[in-house]
Amino acid sequence: MKTYKTNQILELHTGRIRLNAEQAGKRKSFLRPSKGKDIYEITGKVQFISGEIVGLESLDAATARKVDLVEKGE
Repeated sequence: MKTYKTNQILELHTGRIRLNAEQAGKRKSFLRPSKGKDIYEITGKVQFISGEIVGLESLDAATARKVDLVEKGE
């Protein structure tokens, strides 16, 4: 999972993401804990404002335009 910083509003509907406790708490209605530290399965629409740090497993073209790579993961 690689770490990204959003450069505009990002909306996700499916997949696994890594968030810190504060980010996950704000979106707990649309997340389910998954395997791994701070890893969550998205169960509904989640949004992130510009400047937020998120861990993503994969990117489609639209998502790739809305984030900048911060750290390469495993």
